[in-house]
Amino acid sequence: MAVTRHGRIGVDVERADRVIDPRLVTLPAFFTAAESDQLAGLPERAARARLLTLWTRKEAIGKVTGHGLSLALRGVEVSAGPSAPVALPGGGKAWLHRPVLSAPYVGALATTRPVARIVVRSAVPWLQNNWPPRGLNTGMTLG
Repeated sequence: MAVTRHGRIGVDVERADRVIDPRLVTLPAFFTAAESDQLAGLPERAARARLLTLWTRKEAIGKVTGHGLSLALRGVEVSAGPSAPVALPGGGKAWLHRPVLSAPYVGALATTRPVARIVVRSAVPWLQNNWPPRGLNTGMTLG
């Protein structure tokens, strides 16, 4: 969950130990040629880490626009390094941030305005003591 007082916000968090085939980056529906080039020649472990960085940034952009994965992700180019504002389809900009998360998580945060400070707090201890909410059977367990 993310909260801001100004503008819109989009967040994506993924497990860094998630098994991903780095060849997925060649899917033209999601990645630009420049993004695919960022993975070229990297060892498999580095390619997976770079792919997760690119993917979490794209998902955060989709969420900040309100379109989610229905956004034409190939039309938004992100980098795996420190980023300048990203041009959004249809106009406007988003700023990408890489919050420092506890292992094994990686993530990206997109905002529609520059942000000077990001505070990350973990909800896991609270969730472990309060999940599932009374009367809600989700079939999910945390642990």
